Amino acid sequence: MQVPVSDVLKKYFPEAAVEPVERILKENRILLIITRDRITKLGDFKACTKSQPHRISVNGNLNPYAALLVFLHEFAHLTLYELAGRVHPPHGKAWKHRYGELIRYAVSLGMFPEALKEPLHAYSFNVRASGLADPHLTKMLRKYDRTDISREWMYLDELQDQPVFQTKNGRVFEKGEKLRSRYRCTCLHSKRKYLVSGMSLVKPFSKRLNN
Repeated sequence: MQVPVSDVLKKYFPEAAVEPVERILKENRILLIITRDRITKLGDFKACTKSQPHRISVNGNLNPYAALLVFLHEFAHLTLYELAGRVHPPHGKAWKHRYGELIRYAVSLGMFPEALKEPLHAYSFNVRASGLADPHLTKMLRKYDRTDISREWMYLDELQDQPVFQTKNGRVFEKGEKLRSRYRCTCLHSKRKYLVSGMSLVKPFSKRLNN
């Protein structure tokens, strides 16, 4: 028996957003993919092909309000693609304007709690590439993280004094330079470099691995 879309959405998005998000998915023929925790990104948008519909993915470990912001971030990309028939330059003026509009619309419909309305409204006029990069907003969003996420975990953006960190899958990295919404990080085991999202949950790692 197929599970109703609304029942799935309730697991990952705020209750007030379930009906609007389901309507967006149906009207725009979007396949929503909830993924495992990815250290390199929180979500993405892939334009439709002859055999595939539009696809938006969102990391399944995000709290409901962060997940909604990531979904709106990717939906902003999709709407611009629909208007132009091509993918716009990522996170340019058109995208920032559209993403800001979507945030204000979601706030007006009561999809976010009262404590987030004012900071989100202000943020909507100065959005960032990651969608969650404002430090003040990031700290407020963390209050809604699942209770099973220990307070020893933080967003990579918040990691300041300790450059070595561990991810949820146990891998250890050294934080490097910031490139837009991601950091160039070195895996201390393989010495390979990865672009890690600033919103990845990490914790400081006190013992550096031997070279």
